[in-house]
Amino acid sequence: MLRLRKNDLAELSASATSRADFLVRAWELYLTPGHQLQSRLFFSLAGAAMEDLEAHSAFLGTVVTGWTPTLAALGRAEGLSDHDAQSEAWLLVAAFRGLLLDMFLTGDQAAARQAFEALLRMVTPSVAS
Repeated sequence: MLRLRKNDLAELSASATSRADFLVRAWELYLTPGHQLQSRLFFSLAGAAMEDLEAHSAFLGTVVTGWTPTLAALGRAEGLSDHDAQSEAWLLVAAFRGLLLDMFLTGDQAAARQAFEALLRMVTPSVAS
């Protein structure tokens, strides 16, 4: 699982030009049939890790920190302070995973997509008219 996640991060990081771009690419990747299975396994492992933190320390060491450095760097490149970029990166990871989890639990892809689009609007700079 860790190797798969590292491969995904490398693929996403290599091509992302902004936080929104990273999130869109990740959303599209994780909604492909093969990655949906991987995501479900991730949530299953996360549940098991909560029951025995010590036994799952390798997994837990990358749960949040996997994407946060990339998203924080993209945030800084978009003009956020170091503090805001780091805080927002943490929030984006949590929101992204929460949307996936809700979608898997409810099967409501349309609602998850609408919520994801709302998340994107929060990180996409608006153009002044």
